[in-house]
Amino acid sequence: MEVLSGLGLGEVSTVLLALELQADFALTDELRGRRLGEAKGLLVRGTVGVLEAAYREGALPDLRQSYVGLLRDGFYVGRMILNNSLKSFGLDEIT
Repeated sequence: MEVLSGLGLGEVSTVLLALELQADFALTDELRGRRLGEAKGLLVRGTVGVLEAAYREGALPDLRQSYVGLLRDGFYVGRMILNNSLKSFGLDEIT
């Protein structure tokens, strides 16, 4: 498997493991890792997608508060991505 320039060992390992296990999806937030996974035919989810699925299934009671916690703890994600997610569920945006 060719390695894309700038791709870290973690992202490559994630994709390789998902392929080896024939996983339902690969979990990575890194854009280059997502692109590699998709190029190899994997469904790729990031943190926001996993939290959305948990909320949709009733396993996560407060999606907005989870996003606020991510931001508070220094998780790097664009506020616009979080607000678009919240809007899709009819929830109040993070200001």
